[in-house]
Amino acid sequence: MSSLSTNAHLYARLAVLRQRIMFRYAASRIVIGTLAVLLLLVGVALLNVALFLALRNPLGDIGAVLGVAAVHLVAGAIALAFTLQEPASAELEALSEAEAVALDALSADTSSLVEGIASVGGRFSRIGSNASLAVAALSSLQSLLSRTHNKEAPK
Repeated sequence: MSSLSTNAHLYARLAVLRQRIMFRYAASRIVIGTLAVLLLLVGVALLNVALFLALRNPLGDIGAVLGVAAVHLVAGAIALAFTLQEPASAELEALSEAEAVALDALSADTSSLVEGIASVGGRFSRIGSNASLAVAALSSLQSLLSRTHNKEAPK
């Protein structure tokens, strides 16, 4: 049982450490991403005005708007591809592997505990079955005795 609690404690500790690292990555990415978005908004606003004014004469108003929209679509696709990349970290991979090993050990301990409980449950089931058979046998014996006693009484 101490092995089960030790493995559960180890698994919980590794999971918490891994989640802390993931939270740090997420927090730093959010802060840097927010700053980058603010700077990009200012730059994009100025770039939009400049690009629109440059394209307005050769393409007209609608052509200039479509050109600016195409530039935004390409930039958005590149930013989305960069954002969806997962961080590569040797520490994170090692913690993930240790967490998997601890979970396997915990599962093995838990399965042996469940098997023990199931065997005890089977024993109780057999005891209950035997008790019900004994009650049925006693009931049958009592009815047989009462029949033989009733047959002897009228004589």
